[in-house]
Amino acid sequence: MFVADRCWDVGGLGTLVLGIWLALYLDEYGFFDGWILGAIGLWVIATGLGQTVQRRTAAGETAAVATMHWLRTLTVLGLLVLMIWKPGA
Repeated sequence: MFVADRCWDVGGLGTLVLGIWLALYLDEYGFFDGWILGAIGLWVIATGLGQTVQRRTAAGETAAVATMHWLRTLTVLGLLVLMIWKPGA
């Protein structure tokens, strides 16, 4: 679980940095486009949900872990939808 968590941290941070850099570098996108801000917001929510799952799993609170995991999965799916279809771009 430790390796997977670190992969999420490194990959997520790398994706965020690259995405922000591309938004600033490319003329057709702006950092304050709604879909970009929405994607960043969903990324923050997914990361927070993941940290909550980690804490609850470590504490032995398994009842809510499955629900939190599915919420995180749906959040990441929403993030992917924004990044692929770029509504409003």
